[in-house]
Amino acid sequence: MVGDTIFYESNRTKFTIPKKEVKLIEFLERGIVIYNKEYVQNIDISDYKGLLYFKGNSIYIPFASNKVVQREGSIQLRRLLVDDGFWKIVDCPQEAHCIMEYVFDESGLDKAYLRIKDRSGNIIYTSPKVRAADFVPSHAGQESATKLYEKYIKELQKSIKK
Repeated sequence: MVGDTIFYESNRTKFTIPKKEVKLIEFLERGIVIYNKEYVQNIDISDYKGLLYFKGNSIYIPFASNKVVQREGSIQLRRLLVDDGFWKIVDCPQEAHCIMEYVFDESGLDKAYLRIKDRSGNIIYTSPKVRAADFVPSHAGQESATKLYEKYIKELQKSIKK
């Protein structure tokens, strides 16, 4: 970033964008940096009564990671949830009722699971684990996120539909 311009590279193509057009960037090292607070739609949940992951609520899925499998799993989970429309997927925790994390665990046999937290970091749901094995790390993340979605998110959604 130089002055009022942000430079970035994607698929070996270099881009520039005026900083005034950027809501936020999720950096691996620094986390989320908000450049234009007026674009962030803060949700006040201080008086919220009910299930934080109720149908139609907003959910944030973090995806910054130096591990390809973790990042790809999170991005795949985000894609699947955007497509199904049960929840509104948002760009940062301030806009969310809760946070859903894709977690890749490489202790023992590689596996993955989901965790839903409130904005204070308290865990309110943890899914069972699924295998996350593939020789290509990006495939392992995508495949395990899809399994979690098919097995546990759809089940969770059915249980909270009214």
